[in-house]
Amino acid sequence: MKKDVQGLGSTLPCWLISLAVVFRALGCDTDFNPLPAEPGPEWVVYTKATSPLSSDVINSITVAGNYVWVSSDDGAYRLFRGTWEVFRDSLEYVVGYGSSRIVNSITVDKKGAVWFALAGGGLRYFNTFSSGEHWRTVRTPLLTDDYVLAAATDAIGDVWFGTGKGISRFVYGGDIEPDNGRWFQYGSTNSPTPDEPIRAAAYNPFDEHLWFGTTSQGVVSFDGDYDWNFTLPSDHPLPISSVAFNPDRTIWFGTLGDWTYLYSIRTEEWNQCGPEQGCDIPGPVVKAVAVDERTTWFGTSQGLGRLEDGMWSVFDVSNSPLPSNNITAIARERNGNLWIGTDKGLVKYRRGGTEP
Repeated sequence: MKKDVQGLGSTLPCWLISLAVVFRALGCDTDFNPLPAEPGPEWVVYTKATSPLSSDVINSITVAGNYVWVSSDDGAYRLFRGTWEVFRDSLEYVVGYGSSRIVNSITVDKKGAVWFALAGGGLRYFNTFSSGEHWRTVRTPLLTDDYVLAAATDAIGDVWFGTGKGISRFVYGGDIEPDNGRWFQYGSTNSPTPDEPIRAAAYNPFDEHLWFGTTSQGVVSFDGDYDWNFTLPSDHPLPISSVAFNPDRTIWFGTLGDWTYLYSIRTEEWNQCGPEQGCDIPGPVVKAVAVDERTTWFGTSQGLGRLEDGMWSVFDVSNSPLPSNNITAIARERNGNLWIGTDKGLVKYRRGGTEP
């Protein structure tokens, strides 16, 4: 693992910082800044040419605490206030007759361990607090399949994975060592989950269930104990590619070709959201959905859609700095920064100026 530190702007001269001695310990503290950082530009674009990215194809974005994790077709990255940490060599794996570093998804569990979902290499597990090896590899037969597409952590700390042939689950033992935990598999023989690619996996804090998007059987939900449910939007066998949760117990599902659907947990009703329903979503392939207090974002293959206070807006290469209309991932930080993944780079956006 190597660390690449990007410029954070000019720092205060040491003589000026020393004036803060009445408030801090004696000495020159170059981290001290008496004023809040000024907002940056509204749009910041990161590519291979302008950042440590070694691939412009972004597959997922995960916000964990103060860190932003990004997976790509050539490794993974952790960002914190302009500092980049690059994970490449440790994520290389053998697939077919060659090697790959494609990472499909990332989740950070309750114990601080990071799980990297690999496109044919199973899982890579990283934990700096482990008493043994910091890196581990998990593959079949512990997993339902070595092609892992999605990863999520629930409220009690279990880790869930959508694979090419169903769902895998990891439950920790009494410590942080993965070798002492237990693995479970869910497929057609013991759940409503079909033995097919599961592209979306997420924990819903509003109903405390895990939700999984299947290829042909709609969505499957599980309470982590015994209660399984599955449902189809209008009985159509749609590939579900993304999921986002609302506090009112409704859920957005993006599909690979049929726009989006809003599902109500209370009424079990599905409502499609596309041009025919007055939804100005740029394209029918919706690979990412993100929700905050008053805004829902839709990442499509033809641009970025925004639904805010009942009004629709569309961002694409013609009216914004987006490097591509093919939006692959979206995530929002607590400071308001919206991170957008595309097939031609990574973007940070915040109306009024991005936060450091």
